[in-house]
Amino acid sequence: MPTVLSYLHYQDVTAAYRYRTDSLLTRDVMKTMPQDTLRQMTQQKKSIIQQYMQRMNNDKLVVGD
Repeated sequence: MPTVLSYLHYQDVTAAYRYRTDSLLTRDVMKTMPQDTLRQMTQQKKSIIQQYMQRMNNDKLVVGD
């Protein structure tokens, strides 16, 4: 199910919301979601930020290919 993660200062996950059914992001589902899913989503977030920073540092940040 599509989920939005909330972070505090790019550190640990503070909350998770199912944005398709909770558009106001009021129901935190972090405690009820499977830990492996949360771990996978966190790892994906970290990899996206790392790729972005590498492209910024190497002046290779472009729109489209």
